[in-house]
Amino acid sequence: MRLVVAVVLSAASLAAASDFVALVEWARSKCGATIPFDLQQRTDGARDIMTKAPLKASDVVFTIPDECLLTTAKAIGHPSTFGLFDPQTAQSTEARRTFYEKRDNSVLLPLYLLHLMDEGDEGFYAPYVRSLPESVDNFPCLWDEDTVSLLPFNTIVDVFTVCNRIRAFYDDICAVVPAFGEQHGYADFQRAWLLVNSRDFQLTIGGETHTALGPIHDLFNHDAQANVRWNHYQHRGRLAGEVGHMNVSDGKFIEDADFVVPAGTQLRISYSQHSQSELLLYYGFTLPCGWETRWRALLPNHTTSSDSNHYSAIPMCIDKLKLRTESAAYELTAARDSPGDAAFLESMSADQPVSRWRAVRELVKSAEFPIDVSEAGALIEAATPGSHEYDALNVLLGQWSVAQAWISHATEMIAHEKGLPHSEGASIKSEL
Repeated sequence: MRLVVAVVLSAASLAAASDFVALVEWARSKCGATIPFDLQQRTDGARDIMTKAPLKASDVVFTIPDECLLTTAKAIGHPSTFGLFDPQTAQSTEARRTFYEKRDNSVLLPLYLLHLMDEGDEGFYAPYVRSLPESVDNFPCLWDEDTVSLLPFNTIVDVFTVCNRIRAFYDDICAVVPAFGEQHGYADFQRAWLLVNSRDFQLTIGGETHTALGPIHDLFNHDAQANVRWNHYQHRGRLAGEVGHMNVSDGKFIEDADFVVPAGTQLRISYSQHSQSELLLYYGFTLPCGWETRWRALLPNHTTSSDSNHYSAIPMCIDKLKLRTESAAYELTAARDSPGDAAFLESMSADQPVSRWRAVRELVKSAEFPIDVSEAGALIEAATPGSHEYDALNVLLGQWSVAQAWISHATEMIAHEKGLPHSEGASIKSEL
């Protein structure tokens, strides 16, 4: 007897698959894009691109002409931006002059994108607009208060800073152009701003730097081990992505002529190297970093089992601990080798090395975490990957591990300066 397995796709998945096919056809026929290989979008709700055929190093996955990109060069003179960035129009009223003087280019493309959304199916960019997510509730600006409260204190400060900044942009535009507020509510602008600023990139056109959105290009998700390298070739006037082998340790692509991407593999690009909190704030996600086992190894009296080190093969996230002092803010790394780390240590100057490292340890220990790490670890094991709670706990545990590394290092340095055994370090894992 032959077993037949039927896969039933949801209406949303079918619509997404159809929209992706339409986007590729539009890019090829209307934009002059080159997409030589058969690609497909996952139909399980994830916006991931996969290759249907095996690819080898240097294979070109896509090229998009500059004419098809959405750029600030197109937006700045378009009616949808209301002349807000025109230096001559800025002199017409005091409100416009004030807006222009404190202008921020991050609002240009959101205004332009809102116009393209208003055009509906009749607009040239309609296939691209349909490919964008309907919801942006993966960003903490739209989380409920209980979930936001799981984040470390300093990350909560950053969340409110970003959210208030978006609101201020909207209010400032409405103050200058009241008709904009009548046509678009704050939720519309917020969605457009988050969509744009989590997808845009910079390029040079005609010797000038512009911000752009790239149809097809922005469907590729991020990975610390990206297999597609993208570049903008100014002399060719094209954005292109080609198969490459990224070194996870430094985020650089290496020459590997034998590199092969098997059929059915997800194609990923790199959004550059970011900490968990940066990924969450600006892209609306965090990376799976093996916390389900990693957090356990950081707890006191934990005995590592033979299989609990499997996470060592998983690319570790670049976590950072943000500390704010009365004079400055610092982002510390567990490796203690970044310029910010050096500035932090310089700020902790003291006459005696022991006093200095005690000050370092006490300041790091003052970092505020909303829940006990044991509780956080248990919660993340139970959380659904990609959920708001999972992302919040990922950030919390990442920053906690950096704090532990610094406390441990400071304790070792104190013992070293005293010429004593590492007697103070026996209980450091339970100090936070």
